[in-house]
Amino acid sequence: MSTAIIEIIRDLAIASQSHVIKRDMVDEEPLKVLSKILPVVHIKDAVENIPVGAFGNMSQTRITGIPSHEPTWLGTLKEYIHGEGWTDEVIDYFKSEIKDQPFPAAGARGVLQVHSYNGICFASNGSHRLVGLVCYLAAKYGDNAIAKTVNHRGTVFDSDALALLQRLYGHSTTGIKLMSRTELKGNIEIGVSNLINIDERYYTYKDGKFLLLWPQPATRLQKLLKRKEIREHQAKFEKQKYALLSHEDFKRLIETTWLTTARSNTESAVNM
Repeated sequence: MSTAIIEIIRDLAIASQSHVIKRDMVDEEPLKVLSKILPVVHIKDAVENIPVGAFGNMSQTRITGIPSHEPTWLGTLKEYIHGEGWTDEVIDYFKSEIKDQPFPAAGARGVLQVHSYNGICFASNGSHRLVGLVCYLAAKYGDNAIAKTVNHRGTVFDSDALALLQRLYGHSTTGIKLMSRTELKGNIEIGVSNLINIDERYYTYKDGKFLLLWPQPATRLQKLLKRKEIREHQAKFEKQKYALLSHEDFKRLIETTWLTTARSNTESAVNM
């Protein structure tokens, strides 16, 4: 009896020295929140050659499948991806130009589609096959392997705003807590309020600037006289519901460059 394709992929991944498939998955939620706070540009649907190291997570809707004791691509492959109906054609699919190819497995719906934030990619459709693709390519060809011609749409953060945020973050390693909330007057949206927490400092982003909300400069006497008011004000910030952009994920957001390069190449080709 021949070995199931999913078992071949698992064995290959387990034996590999790939760093990519052993990294923790990226939580998409903080990136979604950040995209509501900072100015962004949305990139239209296109096919892209995407480095396997650019994939952050299989899908925000499938995160319950990521094992908490091993929240990596490899852990997810081992414990969540069943691979039922995967045949030799699946390997050919992973190695080929994907574009609008249907996935060759019973029950698979639609084509592989991914979206990204500054190049950190997540599946919009095809989360199971994405785990197999990342693990197979990285294990077989190394961490510089490329997923060929994948359907992609992107959200790119304003570079100046991101540079300002990086400057505020400085040498911190605690991550960044983010909150964005639509403000309503009756049923009408009148704006968006946001909070960015780094260590014990609370900012809001408005009109191209990060404004420090807390703590405000105060003398020792002012702090003493307004101690109760200060505590109440601080508690108001602390009780908000935040999404945490971890230290490692923020580094990836800043350092991921493949999409910038791809856009530059496309613009150069158009202008030739």
